[in-house]
Amino acid sequence: MRARLHVQAGQPRHPERAAQLIAADLIGSFPRQRQVTLAVVALGPHPGLTPTPWMLDGLLAALVEAERTPVNFVTIGDHQTGEALLRKAGRQGPVSGAELIERPNRDRRIDLRVGETAGHARPLSVVRELIGSSLIVCAPLCFGAHDLGPVRHWQGPIAALLAGFARAHGFSPAPSKLRMGLRPRPEDSPDRAAVSVGLELLGACFASAAVVLDGTWAAALEPRTTPLAARRARGSDGRFSSLPKLLATTASEPETPTLLGELATTDRVLGVDALDQLALASVLGIDRWLAAALGLDSRTPDHSPELTTSPGRWPVLSLAATRSQPPRLADRAIVGIRNQTRRLPATLANRVTKGLTGAPQLGALPSTVPGEFAGLWTQRWYGEHRPSLTGRR
Repeated sequence: MRARLHVQAGQPRHPERAAQLIAADLIGSFPRQRQVTLAVVALGPHPGLTPTPWMLDGLLAALVEAERTPVNFVTIGDHQTGEALLRKAGRQGPVSGAELIERPNRDRRIDLRVGETAGHARPLSVVRELIGSSLIVCAPLCFGAHDLGPVRHWQGPIAALLAGFARAHGFSPAPSKLRMGLRPRPEDSPDRAAVSVGLELLGACFASAAVVLDGTWAAALEPRTTPLAARRARGSDGRFSSLPKLLATTASEPETPTLLGELATTDRVLGVDALDQLALASVLGIDRWLAAALGLDSRTPDHSPELTTSPGRWPVLSLAATRSQPPRLADRAIVGIRNQTRRLPATLANRVTKGLTGAPQLGALPSTVPGEFAGLWTQRWYGEHRPSLTGRR
């Protein structure tokens, strides 16, 4: 079965319109008597790493118009960013996003066992209330770099959400059994196994599944590195030494990924329907086609999707310097200042200014947000909703 890719161009004057049109097409194929589950994939509170608030506004507006609310709400990745996105949704409308969702009871779970061929023989734990519902996933347009020897591969947004969905329900890949000096093939990588299990899990748990990709910006992420504290050392007998429970818990917490270069302005909303009915090759073909369209991969992708509409030429996602050139010291200092200003509390002067103007003050050296939606991001993510004077009168 060939995948269908729905594409709509974004409009700064009506930012929710594109997401609402895509979501309406996807929701129309869902079974009528099934409840809808909304999953949000968030990697960090930054543009390109999380869906935008107006993206979630359009999706919720389509659900309200189709009379499919309330919906179950779950998050994948950074749960704090997902909850913050839900709080910021609905600020411009009469109903907030939190009033349209239900929290599934996580105490009632069911164990599902996957095949041993997937490299994971233990059962996966799934929330009971989600089984049998229709799933719609909202995710950013991110591409993660994976270096397998001298060749760089890219994990697309759909493969990333499937792998994150599998890991969120208890999947852990089996350790590699390759000898020293051998490199794993892309089809034998742990991420490929997680993607396969995530796709199998969708088909086993949900009546139907669809994906909405927020293409307001496209982001390329640096390869994930295992922290030194999380690497297991071998003892004198050659066996792995055990890790303390506190250290293992800290290492399992998600970390905000690092951008590889600048964001690309795509101004698009994409949708994929019947994801649970697609083969693994068709799912990976969507990501490869998107990577080739953005200039990340020059190879002709196999199993390319069928586009319903195409709103023009795709931009090129420019990357940073080559891997052999480390980032400059000045760049590291700027990134450190940016991260530190996000963690520090507001100063007394900022608090006084906020009390006078009614708007929060942004930290110094903010990250670069290109395109016509940059001001809208600042308004919707950092701004506060204030009722108009006409409404008060």
